[in-house]
Amino acid sequence: MRGMVLAAGRGTRLRPLTETVPKALVEVEGRPLLGILLEKLRAHGATGVVVNAHHFADRIEHFIDKISDPPGWVRISREEALLGTGGGVRNAAPLLGGDEPVLVHNVDVLCNLPFRALAARQEEAGSSVTLAVGGRPSTRSLAADEEDLLCGRWGEAPVRAPSGSLRRVAFSGIQILAPGVVSRLPGEGAFSLIDAYLALASAGEPVRVFPIDDWYWAEVGTPERLDRLKADLALRAIPIESLAR
Repeated sequence: MRGMVLAAGRGTRLRPLTETVPKALVEVEGRPLLGILLEKLRAHGATGVVVNAHHFADRIEHFIDKISDPPGWVRISREEALLGTGGGVRNAAPLLGGDEPVLVHNVDVLCNLPFRALAARQEEAGSSVTLAVGGRPSTRSLAADEEDLLCGRWGEAPVRAPSGSLRRVAFSGIQILAPGVVSRLPGEGAFSLIDAYLALASAGEPVRVFPIDDWYWAEVGTPERLDRLKADLALRAIPIESLAR
């Protein structure tokens, strides 16, 4: 398994912190978000990791140069212009290769989900893509059927015929793609991963969801959410070590 961390965004919702530091290097208990994710990817056997970068790309590259062991285990994919989540992954295809599954993770998400559990579900079901999802409220909810197949956006016409009833799920910023899928993501230039996954589902490919409500999950894309995570850590509701293992 290879890993990719999406870290190119400007982090506008996290201002004023991101006016002087890239979102990837915002710290939680003295540890940069990117560092926590790289430690977790290493613990779960990732053979290599790609990090995309745009905002403060030099700072991210300097951090990677300091911690990449062995040299080249982490590689950077620079974006001269922001390519969105889908365009960013597609742009990194030459660095990711096509012979292994690729776990893609938002840099502002921390979760104690074992990556091996997601990878095992992916392999067992033979899915093209498996998305980690939760039952929390979201304005961008997706619809999944009784076989965990992605069928569309909630409240819109399904892109594929559902098996049984539909349920509402929220994407959690963690996913795994089967070997070869990265290079054939449908889309050009800047585009969204979710749009690409819906296009794959519409074409009949098995894009599945994997519920993670049994695990701790935090998205820290705003100062308020970052403070909430810090409060959970301070109260020992979740030990930071579990987010890096």
